[in-house]
Amino acid sequence: MGPFNIVAGKSLEFADLFHHGIWAFVLLLAIITGLLAGSYPAFYLTSFQPVDVLKGGSLTLKSSGNRLIRNGLVVFQFTVSITLIICTALVFQQLQYTRNKDLGLKKDNVMIVPNIEKLKNGAESFRQEIAKIPGIDRASISTGVPANDFSNFTDFYVPETAGVTEPLAKDIPLSSFIIDEDFVPALHLTMTRGRNFSREYSDSASVIVNEKTARQIGWKEPLGKLLKYPGGGQTFKVVGVVKDFNLTSLRDTIVPFALFYVASKSNNNGISFAIISVGSANTGQVLHQLESKWKQYAPGAPFDYSFLDKDFEALYRSEERMSKVFSIFTFLSIAVACLGLFGLSVYTAERRVKEIGIRKILGASVTSVISLLSRDFLKLVVLSSLIAFPIAWWATNKWLEDFA
Repeated sequence: MGPFNIVAGKSLEFADLFHHGIWAFVLLLAIITGLLAGSYPAFYLTSFQPVDVLKGGSLTLKSSGNRLIRNGLVVFQFTVSITLIICTALVFQQLQYTRNKDLGLKKDNVMIVPNIEKLKNGAESFRQEIAKIPGIDRASISTGVPANDFSNFTDFYVPETAGVTEPLAKDIPLSSFIIDEDFVPALHLTMTRGRNFSREYSDSASVIVNEKTARQIGWKEPLGKLLKYPGGGQTFKVVGVVKDFNLTSLRDTIVPFALFYVASKSNNNGISFAIISVGSANTGQVLHQLESKWKQYAPGAPFDYSFLDKDFEALYRSEERMSKVFSIFTFLSIAVACLGLFGLSVYTAERRVKEIGIRKILGASVTSVISLLSRDFLKLVVLSSLIAFPIAWWATNKWLEDFA
């Protein structure tokens, strides 16, 4: 069960297979399979006349019905094989696309350290200390990170402003992070308008939005516009616009998103993650020094970390398992189809031994004989392809509908 569990991502045991009457079903299936497997040769052999067989007659049925069954089985086998080949190729290409797609942010050489809330008021001091470690380019703290769940949305609204003629959008659902000034450069986010948060400004009432937010609200020029919490909450001024970036897998569309500044670094502010951009230094040495700093600030708490590119790959774990399963079944179906085709070719060659001998006597070449025997098989494979292509097109398009 070990290899199956690895491929399927399950934790099944042999004991799981023999309860609730499954053993009875397996036994019944074996009996039915044995009867069906033995019925065909039994009926086939009993259809001959004993006198003809004893006289050296051929054990060959020439009915068109048997030929139709043989050709139908070959077409079915190759239809399944071609469909699986196309589906496997597309799943593989989609996985390659997800790995190489520019998400609008840096995911290579980026470490994520969770549980920063355990540092309490020492989160900012921890960030400053790890930023000094050789090999670390940037260190940031935030309430969230990419490739994690960010399903919490808050309904903001645009307060009416004198002289503004642009349409106003009410109840704008925004997902958001609270970040510091190093978040944008650590993830290599692109500012398309305005500026990033800075220590030189008082940005506690500032907000950075993505392009999707500006488009959804209808802002032609977002800088200087206001967003406000409902119920008389705080008002935030837009100081920058960041280029749209994917926070989760490519199954999801880019959502309206906002970045708020850490109002006070003397308390936790819900900070849960440290985002660390690592340069070309030895990762092992950086990890050792990070763990040492962690133990200074959070003695007794376990040091956990992950790499952002691996976190994104984990979002496509089900697709990777599907690709492996498809590959295995594709190999098996091709093997079965080729065995069936080989058996059919041997059968056809035996039936046409005299014809092939006469053609050879008359000077036929090996190539012409192979062409003669392969012509019928080629027709079956072409017919299988014509059936398999639309099936594979429909199946792969249905699967791709899950990706935005």
